[in-house]
Amino acid sequence: MNNEKAVMVVGSGGQDGRLLVDYFKERGWGILALARGRTCLDGRELEAVDILDAGAVARLVDRHRPARIYHLAAYHHSSEEILSGELDMFRHSYGVNLNSWIHCLEAVRLAGSGSRVFYASSSRVFGETGELCDEWTRVQPACIYGLSKAAGMQAAGYYRTRWGIPAYCGILFNHESKYRRAGFLSKKVVAAALAIRRGGPQRLEMADPDAGFDMSYAPDFIGAMDLLLERAEPGNYVFASGTRHTAQELAETAFGLLGLDWRQHTDIGAAGVRTRPAAIGNPARLLSATGWRASCDFSGMVRRLIEDEGGGGLILR
Repeated sequence: MNNEKAVMVVGSGGQDGRLLVDYFKERGWGILALARGRTCLDGRELEAVDILDAGAVARLVDRHRPARIYHLAAYHHSSEEILSGELDMFRHSYGVNLNSWIHCLEAVRLAGSGSRVFYASSSRVFGETGELCDEWTRVQPACIYGLSKAAGMQAAGYYRTRWGIPAYCGILFNHESKYRRAGFLSKKVVAAALAIRRGGPQRLEMADPDAGFDMSYAPDFIGAMDLLLERAEPGNYVFASGTRHTAQELAETAFGLLGLDWRQHTDIGAAGVRTRPAAIGNPARLLSATGWRASCDFSGMVRRLIEDEGGGGLILR
């Protein structure tokens, strides 16, 4: 593996991991990919490395010495999924979202590899706020996932300051692709709209049409991750569109592109559902540091999500 053009992707089985592996494969980089129960080098199976085993991660980094490490592994859930066992949530969240990240940082320190490392944080670190958030907005997480991601960012800051590790944190707002799991809103809306357009009896169930979000096209963020480590100084950077949209706008846009009226095919949740304030991200620092620009706006993103699901030939508008 050519270390100068070698990338280690931790969490290669998730949405961002799959997109990032494809991105660097197209550019001819060597790829060391770690997914749950699997470790591959340029597609060739190696002995699986447990990211919760600090020694195993250290040996892997020392052996391959990748130029970049992207830590995208995360233990999280959809906002519409029902959780049980809060203690288990803490244990799993901190194990994957914090401890495995510290193992990567420590491995780079011990190996002296000079690897640039990227940590996928989340807008959840800002909690339930309606503010426009940037890198200096107060961190006040209101969920376990946000707490663990905030801790991961603090760990990155410590290793930057104490050991000079070039650690970058991307504070990622909602970003969607065909790889989203079925429980996520964008996936539910697009799947329902396509099924209905193809003549199926399916209905879209929506808990809260007024729920707001800052949503972007995930492949755009992957390009920004590359530019960030290539051009910018280590630190925290917000990845976002800077605009607010609602679940209703998402459904209206997706159904409208397919020539449908979303209201005729949607069942709204029970009255009294609380609309949480929507945090909006300000990507000004990322844009200034990298020159990155998103390839599409909200409507363009929804169109691409439909096309990525094989619905391009059905789009009427």
